[in-house]
Amino acid sequence: MRIALLGGLRLEHDGRVIPVSGAMQLAVLFRLAVDAGTSVSYRSIAEDVWGSDAPENTRAALQSIVSRLRSQLPPSSIESTTGGYRLAVARTDVDALAFSDLVTTAERSGDAVALLARALELWAGEPWIPSQNFDWFLRDLSSDHARAVELVGRRAAPKPSAALPAQLTSLVGRELELATIADQLKTNRLVTLIGTGGAGKTRLALETAANQSGNTILVELAPVGPSEVVGSVLTATGREIRTVETSGDSSRTRILEALAGRDVLLVLDNCEHVIDAAAALSQDLLSALPRLRILATSREPLGVPGEAFVGLGSLPHPTDAVIRASNPEELLAFAAVELFCQRALSARGRPLEGDEVSMAGRICARLDGLPLAIELAAAKLRTMEPAEVLTGLDDRFTLLTGGYRTAMPRHQTLRAMIDWSWSLLDEGERRALLGLSVFPAGVGVAEARALAEALELPSAAVFDSLVDRSLLQRSRGRFRQLETIREYGLERVAAEGALAEARTAQARYMMQRAAEVDRRLRGPGIMQAIAWFDDEEDNLAAALRFAAGVPAPQIVVRLTISSAWYWVLRDRNEEAATWLGIAASQAAGVEGDEAKILSLVHPLLEDFTGNDTDEFDLALLGEKLRQLRAPLKGVELRAGSHEMLQLLAPGLLAFAEVAGNPDWFTSVRLPRGEELGLDPWPTAMLHVMSAAAAQNRGEIAELGAEAEVALRLFAEVGDLWGTAMAERMLAEWVTLEGDLERALSLADSSTDIMQVITSSPDFAREQGLSIQLLWRLGRIDEARARITASVAETEAEGDPRAILQAQINGLRLDVSLRDMHSAQQRVIAVEGFIEQARAPLQTVAVLETAKAAIARERGDTEAAEHHLRAAAASALKSRDQPIIGGVAIGVGLLALARGDVRMAVRAVDFATTIIGAYDATNPDILEIAVAADRAEIGRPSTSVPERPSSLEALNDLLA
Repeated sequence: MRIALLGGLRLEHDGRVIPVSGAMQLAVLFRLAVDAGTSVSYRSIAEDVWGSDAPENTRAALQSIVSRLRSQLPPSSIESTTGGYRLAVARTDVDALAFSDLVTTAERSGDAVALLARALELWAGEPWIPSQNFDWFLRDLSSDHARAVELVGRRAAPKPSAALPAQLTSLVGRELELATIADQLKTNRLVTLIGTGGAGKTRLALETAANQSGNTILVELAPVGPSEVVGSVLTATGREIRTVETSGDSSRTRILEALAGRDVLLVLDNCEHVIDAAAALSQDLLSALPRLRILATSREPLGVPGEAFVGLGSLPHPTDAVIRASNPEELLAFAAVELFCQRALSARGRPLEGDEVSMAGRICARLDGLPLAIELAAAKLRTMEPAEVLTGLDDRFTLLTGGYRTAMPRHQTLRAMIDWSWSLLDEGERRALLGLSVFPAGVGVAEARALAEALELPSAAVFDSLVDRSLLQRSRGRFRQLETIREYGLERVAAEGALAEARTAQARYMMQRAAEVDRRLRGPGIMQAIAWFDDEEDNLAAALRFAAGVPAPQIVVRLTISSAWYWVLRDRNEEAATWLGIAASQAAGVEGDEAKILSLVHPLLEDFTGNDTDEFDLALLGEKLRQLRAPLKGVELRAGSHEMLQLLAPGLLAFAEVAGNPDWFTSVRLPRGEELGLDPWPTAMLHVMSAAAAQNRGEIAELGAEAEVALRLFAEVGDLWGTAMAERMLAEWVTLEGDLERALSLADSSTDIMQVITSSPDFAREQGLSIQLLWRLGRIDEARARITASVAETEAEGDPRAILQAQINGLRLDVSLRDMHSAQQRVIAVEGFIEQARAPLQTVAVLETAKAAIARERGDTEAAEHHLRAAAASALKSRDQPIIGGVAIGVGLLALARGDVRMAVRAVDFATTIIGAYDATNPDILEIAVAADRAEIGRPSTSVPERPSSLEALNDLLA
């Protein structure tokens, strides 16, 4: 396993990237990685991971964190040692450690330059750290980096050369690239600097040449044609090297005679437009002159045997999120921002300050960190304010003109720079560049062939050709355009009058691909399908926005329904609500399964916004369901039709048939997909829905039976999400059966699956059952450790809903353990989050029940009763029977505190009736049972009598 910390966290094993999630897991991984191969004590880990906020039992907390971390890493990656843990990787497999070791060795080595070059080649950017607890590591590495740069400068002192023009401005932020070029030139005789126009290739070539020993010849190829390349080299050679009269008749012979026997670095600048001639001459000269080295700059490779490359990308620049979280000093650490601020000072005579530096960061981000574009933008500050420049970037090609008069014409405006690259493309490459410009997220490498066919390109190889020409970037499995290149493409498409056609083609392509991938969300390909939707999010959004604006109803409807299940899995309810509403408004006349699905779902969700303020009116929902009864009966159910239609039509019809009953929401019975002839996935989903409905009806035996069937069917289908849902339902049943170990195993398995599929709030919610089971099993340290880890992870991610759910889980555990001091602190935290957004009714019921317990423990029974009444109101409104049962147990504990044991027993009997089983492993119920024994009045009943009305019975209890 190899671990990259420089420039960001990245783990690889056997050629594949290893994702690691969880803030605490990442912190522990980092602490072990910085001492790779060495045992790190529990104490050392805890001090760095938690600082002064360590939990009481740090060893138990670490055991839980490491257990979850091990599940994400290759086997045997973390070894247990006496008093600690060891990460089983060598120091050379952690790039930051390898860098530091190389710098240390270089300081006392005779071959320091080579070692420092290797070290700086590893430096991909500032080290990643999981939190500010590890700022000492940043300081240490920054010190090593500064020392390496200083040593390189001291040992490779520049030698002025008459052959090279003196530079008029300072070079910013290319230390790593300079060291890499120098290293490549030591072992390779032809090195080509490759990058998009305006990346600074010429400047780096000149800086490199100035630091080389021996003769240097600069050949500027920009103004010449293919037939003039040899003559230009001959002219530059005669100008820079004093030679005796040569005897050769040809230019080639005269060059060879002039350079023979000399150590020469030949710099061929701007080769892209004469690439064939430059390549041929380079190969010829290198073959004939063994002491010659060539440093070329080009927007594509020369394609000569033995050619080495140094890619020149954008300058490091901050993202929008980093800009929002950083102060001016932190932003100036980015080379792009430093360059902009230096040139701004030159342009207007005073430095940028405060918010202006943040503005500079946003300008650099909009310009992709491209040095030429940054220089052009900074020059505008002679007459404009930074905010005006940022706004002007909406039309960047008009704004960024009027560069230095002495620059080459193609470097005087942003458009001219890209026009130069455009002029060198063939017809297929131009079509590919323009076609890809309407895909804001680029295209996955695996998708390239399909997209090439859709764009009627010769082959997918054209995308690699554009990478070679520095007009596309191939990174993290995708072909992407810099935003500047993409906007250039959009302008060209618009100028040809073909923008609407191109966007329509993009929308149709995304519609077709989304429909294909959507089917894989409900089978063994779910993880790959989720990754596809994640990666294509910007492309899908662009397609939907364009199609809705045209409008193109068929595309909008099909693409919305094809994305809907992904939105459900990822908890993107607001997005789903928005597009379902837009699609429904345009669906008239659209046919097909997707249109049928929309016609069934939208009437029920038309008032649904997807945010936490939504509150369903069950009476209104029931009325809407009754109105849908006829359309639902008219749906022809058959295997092979859209799986969501197969699920929704019979499922909603079951609700519609009972919607007139007072308790219709809890009395519904779902049909069996086997009897309807449905496909396996909708059949399995109907079983898991039946399990949930049975639990809400208090029919626990049916809960277990339906969950077992659902789990078996989902295993056959291969749907991990469905498997997790079935495991959760089965764990609920097994808990009531008293088999807590099996219940915990099922709940943990469900949670582990959900961690990689669903949203942070859903994942936090899923952890609640396992934590309660650990409490029942007496494994208190483990339960507390999970709460600590969950709170830390959600706080690190920053989603208020996830933090709220993690705190609710902690609050339930605190109350269960009678740790009322901690519970009171969590109540304050929970109420703070509830003030920001309305919480679900179930959450309010749990909170009020907890507040009642706190009041009860301090002897304030009147306050406890007040909170229980509030809890009952929310629980009854939610119609969530297990939540109602939990409130009833709270009523029983209050009665017990008042000395009314008979009332406490009655409350447990009610809870048993509502839940559908006597919960024999619930310590609160056992406490009431023991009190009943002492009072000799008879324990709570373990049988389940006829279920009363929840409303009447709970109000009766509270009375």
